[in-house]
Amino acid sequence: MGTHGRQPEAVAWLLVGFDMVLRYWKEAGALDDPLPLWTQAQEVLFEHSKTQQQTIRDEEPVGMFLNALNELRMSGEAVVLDLTGGGSVRPQENCVGYEDATYTYLLPGSSFGAVQEHFRRQGTPFLVSRPQLWKRMADVGMIEVGSEGASRMKHIPGLPNSQRVIWFKRQFTGAFEV
Repeated sequence: MGTHGRQPEAVAWLLVGFDMVLRYWKEAGALDDPLPLWTQAQEVLFEHSKTQQQTIRDEEPVGMFLNALNELRMSGEAVVLDLTGGGSVRPQENCVGYEDATYTYLLPGSSFGAVQEHFRRQGTPFLVSRPQLWKRMADVGMIEVGSEGASRMKHIPGLPNSQRVIWFKRQFTGAFEV
């Protein structure tokens, strides 16, 4: 989930235009040293660009999903059980997944349903379907997709049957950290 496709180009064009203005001012004698203004313009545009990128991510369905899941975990309304100890896990009522050192294994229905309910309570629509959400995550490399689709089977120690889960790469789970 990087920048918006046209954002770097827009920043570049703004800098080109500002460079032209600075050159004009210097040639007209209205400005002696354009470097401080040039440096300030770059800093302001780059900082604004970063802020805008975060806003775009927060309003994009994947960002909304991750932020909501984090809020649910922080409030205790959603639980991700730890598999790193090597022992068996016992199911919990609010369980939306499991995690080890490499992946967070999201239960597709539970995690998506918890997030949808979270937004419903807030009166905010979450207008993306589960398949669309998983596809967007797969498109940016957040999840591993198998031949059978976004969800893959995973044996969870302590549970009688393998579970169909979304294999979410831990390198992207900053939003899951509680």
